[in-house]
Amino acid sequence: MFSIILKQPNKSNIIKHLNNNINKSLKCYYSTQCSTCSIPLPNNNNTQPTTNNNNNNNILSSSNNSNSILSQPTISTTTTTIQNLANIQVSKEKPLVSFYKRNLPSHLVEFSSDEGKKIFKESLESGYMEGYFSLAEQFVSQSDPAYCGLASLAMVLNSLKIDPKRLWKGPWRWFAEDMLDCCIPIESVKQRGVSFTEFSCLSRCNGANIHSIRAEESDISTFRDNIKEACSKTNTHLVMSYSRKVLGQTGVGHYSPIGGYNPQKDLALVLDVARFKYSPHWVPVQVLWDSMTELNTETKKSRGYFLLSGNPSYTPSFCRTKNTLSWSSVADKYLNSDIPQILSKMSSQANIESILEILFKNLPTETPYVLCAYSHELHNRLSLIEQNNEILSQHQHALNQPLNFSQFFKELSKSKSFNIIQEMVNQNRIHWKVSHQHDLNTPKEICHEYPIHLATLMFLALPSHLFNKLSIDQREQLRSIRNLDYSLNVQVINEIMKIREEMFQVSQSPCECSPEQQIGCLSK
Repeated sequence: MFSIILKQPNKSNIIKHLNNNINKSLKCYYSTQCSTCSIPLPNNNNTQPTTNNNNNNNILSSSNNSNSILSQPTISTTTTTIQNLANIQVSKEKPLVSFYKRNLPSHLVEFSSDEGKKIFKESLESGYMEGYFSLAEQFVSQSDPAYCGLASLAMVLNSLKIDPKRLWKGPWRWFAEDMLDCCIPIESVKQRGVSFTEFSCLSRCNGANIHSIRAEESDISTFRDNIKEACSKTNTHLVMSYSRKVLGQTGVGHYSPIGGYNPQKDLALVLDVARFKYSPHWVPVQVLWDSMTELNTETKKSRGYFLLSGNPSYTPSFCRTKNTLSWSSVADKYLNSDIPQILSKMSSQANIESILEILFKNLPTETPYVLCAYSHELHNRLSLIEQNNEILSQHQHALNQPLNFSQFFKELSKSKSFNIIQEMVNQNRIHWKVSHQHDLNTPKEICHEYPIHLATLMFLALPSHLFNKLSIDQREQLRSIRNLDYSLNVQVINEIMKIREEMFQVSQSPCECSPEQQIGCLSK
């Protein structure tokens, strides 16, 4: 038997090919390679072949008889030979290129180098390494090339000692990357990572206070002050969303926490969660700032940074509001009903419109009341803005100045979901109206003016894990129309994330409240 190395082996095709061409292969014995099948042949040593029926592993043998001729092989011999030739050794394809780490650009200082240690000592003496130690205790490497955002967030949440209020493994409650799915399916993260808004949403619905700042909304002086603030405290951490390219590194967008600051050299310590690629390193603050000003190619917005801290009042809203009419009451009946099971039985070919039909058909009966009550609460919050800022310039809008009530709902109409829901209502595929009379002294409720907007708000606020039983393609399509990054004002985004946080906590609550007990709960 001899070995043949094939790039794309197909055993059945090889057998068929050899069976059809065995005679031709034998006749070309004196060649070094068969002109028909291109199989390399053994060296003939300038002798003629004879049939050797006593050796089924090689039907050709050398003979001293110069008059020997090539005999026709028997059927059994040919069959055995074909089987032996088909039993080839195939080389497994290997990646063309593999890497072990990357060299750090010369203008960056490796944390473990002599200079890096010296900078660390100076920073420690200056009081700007206070947040480093809790982060170092939880320092992790991202488990997937696209998980830099999830790894950074899990690392910070655990550093802040925030209780996830749900199990990780065994009896333990702990944050891990694959648990952070309240705003985006994990499968989507593997494909494209986490957007700026999604990182903020994930932080909120997992119990952190977060202040999000895009580079286009701030300046380098404020950024430096925020670094100093985060690095001089133990209860606040700063995470950056930045462009690696500006740092002279390979890759594009990336997330990592900042672990320290050196005032003498104006350097910040980047605790790179892609430790398989770059070790922690010191970077000039100016370079970090520049790395955030570059626009994200997907959202066309600048990158930025986040200030995260623990939320001492964080408790599952399920136990606080289970027996009151609120977003949580809607979520309790909706997320813990048969809806996820109904969705799981849908065809993987079902389109987005079919999924929306199921969602709206199975809404809890109190939904219109909750939406109307929410409209009044929102109107009260925005009424002063509406009085004092009747006309806001386009420039002010671009700078995310507060919106009044009507402008808030006008922003919602920019969502992809709004257009789809509106069209389905017009086609009577969704039977939807908000006609509840919340205020008996008012002939026309303010919620009656924006029914499609409120439906859109509710749909955008639904936690993504509601759709976990759908196919990956369907979840990706839903993610696309529920994406908050592309066109919505930051005030609207924050409002949606606030509602989503409350609804998410309902299904993840580790508490169990009795019907008579609205406050307080027992551990399961």
